[in-house]
Amino acid sequence: MLLTKEDDIYVIEKMIIFAEDLGISHINFHDLFKAGVPMDTLTGNFAPTPEDWVLMYTEISKKITNNEFKIDVKLPQCFIEQTEFEQTQTYYRYYPRNLGEIVMF
Repeated sequence: MLLTKEDDIYVIEKMIIFAEDLGISHINFHDLFKAGVPMDTLTGNFAPTPEDWVLMYTEISKKITNNEFKIDVKLPQCFIEQTEFEQTQTYYRYYPRNLGEIVMF
C-alpha cells in the first residue's frame, strides 16, 4: 500500500524515485478509496484512513513544494480538516468539497 513506509520512506515516494530513474518526466497519482463496495477483493483492505492519507500527503507535498523530486508530481489532496476549510474558504471556492467530491473530517 502506498501509505506504508519501508525503511522510513513512503512507498509512494519510492514509486516517484523509480519513475525518476526510468526517465519519466511526470507522475500523477489518483485517489482510490472504497465507496460502499469493496473494490479490491484480491489484496484485502486497501482503503487508507483519512488520518493516514493526511500524514502522507503532508510529508510528500512538502517535498514536492521544496522541489526535492526531479520530476513533476501530482498528488491529490483528498482530505482537509474542517478548520482549514473554514479559514481559507476563498482558496477552496472551487475545491471538490464544494462540488460534493471530497470528504472533510
